[in-house]
Amino acid sequence: PKHLSDEPALQEFYGHLGYASRAYFAGTLGWFDGNPTSLGKLPPDAEAKRIVALAGGEAKIIEAAQKAFSDGDLQWAIELADHLIVLKVELDTAIQVKKSALRNLADQTVNAPTRNYYLLSARELEQT
Repeated sequence: PKHLSDEPALQEFYGHLGYASRAYFAGTLGWFDGNPTSLGKLPPDAEAKRIVALAGGEAKIIEAAQKAFSDGDLQWAIELADHLIVLKVELDTAIQVKKSALRNLADQTVNAPTRNYYLLSARELEQT
């Protein structure tokens, strides 16, 4: 109800409904999500090579990641940057996009563990 959803003490400061529901699903049903594609996922580097080639090369991925960041599509920006990071190409730019996006996600996140993990991950990227 509205009177409870606006109560500050009942916000998702520590828990997060999306994480709890996924954890429950995985805990009771296992890792399989029902999609047959999940039965034989490509390794991250093989997937990244194919995505980068499909997009037209590293420059296109960087451009798309930077545009996603500037458009505020932060999750997409970090996912695109991850493809280049796993391949170790355009590394400095990809890391910068991901760090900035993670910090912005942290600023928008009320949930303390998630916020802190975004910030920790951005900090770890500074040391790469």
